[in-house]
Amino acid sequence: MFKRVSDIALLLSLFMPIIASAQGVTESNYQHVDPSHAIRADGPYMARSGGDGSFRLRDLVIAGDVGLDARGRLVPTPPAPPEGHSTLAVLFDEDICVVAVVVMLDVGGVRNSVEVAFDFIDRDGRLIEREIRFPAGGNTRQAFSADGFASRFAALRLTAPERGALGISRLRALPCSLGMS
Repeated sequence: MFKRVSDIALLLSLFMPIIASAQGVTESNYQHVDPSHAIRADGPYMARSGGDGSFRLRDLVIAGDVGLDARGRLVPTPPAPPEGHSTLAVLFDEDICVVAVVVMLDVGGVRNSVEVAFDFIDRDGRLIEREIRFPAGGNTRQAFSADGFASRFAALRLTAPERGALGISRLRALPCSLGMS
């Protein structure tokens, strides 16, 4: 198929930029989110089972989950987690490029034992990225940033097993309109 190593090198040089430009969401540093420019929700906000339980703050809605309405718009919804899990979602009024949050989690004394899924969802309800973390328990800082404009997100959903009481506090989010560098 390939006659020379240079043929392979040529193919790699053509396709590597495409592979390298794949965009998603990556872990960031909580300390790098400047609270003076951020959308803020200090909380605490705890996952609740049953009922809508959503409430609006200035630039966001805290809800049990998010989903699409009949018109295809992303809206807060009652929690619908997988069995044995809790969910907590944040729906932002504008697209977000950086989010930092303190995850509150009771792990029953066993550090790093509870899997927490962080789902980043766009305005069309599409899952952009799922990041899995095992927070130490208690209050753990987590921060994430979009790798590019295509991976900006409208909602953040956290899912964890019910055995760990799930909550968030000190949420900070930077809208993409701020122009990140």
